Order: sequence, then structure tokens, then C-alpha cells
Amino acid sequence: MTAPTPPIPELPQTRRRLRRTLGYVIIALALGTLFIPIAAGFGFVVAGLILGNLNVGMSHPLVILSAAALGALTSAAGLFEGARNSFATKPIAPRSVAIAVALPPALFAVGSMTSNIVAAFVLFLCAGGGAYGMYKGAQRGARNASMSIGIGDLCAHCGYDLSATPAHNICPECGGTFRFDRTKIG
Repeated sequence: MTAPTPPIPELPQTRRRLRRTLGYVIIALALGTLFIPIAAGFGFVVAGLILGNLNVGMSHPLVILSAAALGALTSAAGLFEGARNSFATKPIAPRSVAIAVALPPALFAVGSMTSNIVAAFVLFLCAGGGAYGMYKGAQRGARNASMSIGIGDLCAHCGYDLSATPAHNICPECGGTFRFDRTKIG
């Protein structure tokens, strides 16, 4: 039997945290615009290479489903790793960033649905995989950072060094109460 995972603490909304979240949302929009279509193209290329010996065209359902699955796995894995590493040191709202990363390819897929239903299908699946990977990576990063109230030596909101501040005191810079334990940050 495995031990239950500890809950992710809810962070209070501060202006600095909201600005950081907005910055990450803008970065996620750019990632969704650039990375997810590349992952979908990668899925098509790999599926075409693997299934090329079967003498089926690129519009065959087997190639399309394989391309969608490979693209979704590629975007989920890539965005999971990036989110896990960055969210471990800077906790922000994972849902907002996951939605932002999926929005551009999903809108592009809706726009191209009338002309190319295959591309729309693959992009929808890749956008969903990317959003899922980003969200789960953000959760894992926040959990692995060992963020807790009043314990640690690094402010979770502004990054101020709290090693000289007694435990359970608020941050003198921003008033934040959550801290990171530097020894456990990956």
C-alpha cells in the first residue's frame, strides 16, 4: 500500500503572485502556440515513418490516431517536465497556466475544423495532452518543493532569504506566510 500524497497548500493571493501568474500565462500562450503544433507534426512524422511499411496513406485512420497519440504524449511529457521544474521554485496557479497552454492550439483547431478535420482532431488531442502535462507537472513541482506555513528559509511569494527570520514569522518584504525549505528544492 502506498502512502497518500500530501495535499498542495493553497497560497493566498498577493499582487506579486498574481503578476507572476500573469507572466507564466503569457509564456504558456507562447508555448501553446509554438510547442503543441510542433508536437503534433512530430506525431505525424513518426507515425508516417512507423506505419510507412504498411502502404497506407497519411489520411488513414491508423496514422491519424497514432499521430494524435504521439503528439499528445510528446506535448504532455515536455510540458510536464518544464512545469515541474519551474513551479518547484515559484508556485503559481497551475489551472490558469494549463488553460493558457491549451488555448491557442484549440482555437486554431476550431478555426481549421471546416477545412481540415484531421488537423483539428490531432491539435485538440495535443492541446489536451499539453494542458494535462502542464497541470500535473505544476502540481508535482509545488508538492516536491515542500512548501509549508512558517517552516523553511525562502519566501514562497517573493524569494526573500528568511534564514535570519525566526520560524512562523511573516516575510518582511511581502508579508507572505509560506516558505520553502531550500534543502528539499530539486
